[in-house]
Formats: sequence, structure tokens, C-alpha cells
Amino acid sequence: MAIKAQALANFIAEFTPSLKNEATQPESVPEATEHAIATPAPLDRDFWRLHIDGSSNYQRSRAGLILTTPDSSMFEQAITLSFKVSNNEAEYEALLAGLRLAKDLVVKKHMIYYDSQLITNQTSGEYATKHPRMARYLAKVREQLETFQAYTLT
Repeated sequence: MAIKAQALANFIAEFTPSLKNEATQPESVPEATEHAIATPAPLDRDFWRLHIDGSSNYQRSRAGLILTTPDSSMFEQAITLSFKVSNNEAEYEALLAGLRLAKDLVVKKHMIYYDSQLITNQTSGEYATKHPRMARYLAKVREQLETFQAYTLT
């Protein structure tokens, strides 16, 4: 466990911008261009952003995620699933991997961006789950979400 913690600490130290770099930024940049990205900036600067996606086909199943800190540092993770799953199960696996990463990094608040309408609506309670495996995935996701102070899922 200590080796994993040291590797994470080294990663964070290497990719965290220094204050020296921030001091060299021009002050004349218009405020409107600050958030000229596709995702809306969180109102609360404590929110992290989690972008996730999963997919499955007859050859392989994969999941990918990008976790962005409030200061725009990014953690990227690509996962190849070593077991057979449906496309929706791959989507749930991606979500669970993202939630585990956020929990390991002691994220308290985050905004989750997800392209699966089914998973988003099942998690929010708008859709019901019919298959027992999907119900187990949903229960795990809800259990993980309860560990955070605040989250949005869109």
C-alpha cells in the first residue's frame, strides 16, 4: 500500500502546476474566456469534474474516465475489462471506477458527466432496473455516491 501511495504522491507532485507558473499568466485575459470549455464551470470551487464512458462489443469491453480537480489538473484512467459484460454493464463499471478513484483521492464534491441516459436515469430513480445484475450495479453505485458530501450526475 505504501508503494501505491508514494506513486500517487509522485504523480501529483509532477503534474500539479506550481505557483511560479501561475504568476506568469497575463492579467489582461478577459474574464469571459476563462470558462470557454464545453462543460459548465462549477459554482462551488470545491467541486471536481468526472467524465466517464464505457463500451463493450464482441471483442472487448473498456472503460475510461477523466477526473479534473478544481484547479484543472487531470487524472486519466483507461480500463480494459477482463470479463464479458453488456454495454450497459461496461457503463456501470466505468462509473464505479470513477467513483472509486474519486473516493481514493478524498474528493468530497463532484460533478459527474455521463453519456449514458439509461444509467443516469436509473441512478436518479427516474428509470427502474429490470435485470438483477443491473439492480446490483445500481445498488453499488448508490452506495458509493452516499460517501460523498455532494454530487451532480448529468
